[in-house]
Amino acid sequence: MDSRQRPPHSFRSLVGGVLVLLDISALGFYALWFIADNAAVNRAEEHGIDPQQLLPNDNWLWLFANATLVCLIVLNVILVIGRWRSGRQERLAQSYPRSANCQDG
Repeated sequence: MDSRQRPPHSFRSLVGGVLVLLDISALGFYALWFIADNAAVNRAEEHGIDPQQLLPNDNWLWLFANATLVCLIVLNVILVIGRWRSGRQERLAQSYPRSANCQDG
């Protein structure tokens, strides 16, 4: 493949590292929210279902925490499939190199 068609290896590594940090931070947020929400619900139940003990805007927090997790899973699946396809195309291109007589059409 032409080197102009693909970003350099160091750039791909940098993007991969940033995406791993995004995964870690989003999963950390979800885990901390889940722990805090469970503690608030347990505390509210101990006080006879006192809504004052619940997290403020708990429905919105639940929605965005779960939406973040779903989007993160979808992004990771898309990236894994894309990487798998590009690797497969590279292997096919190496197995069947184009002839010097072929022209791009």
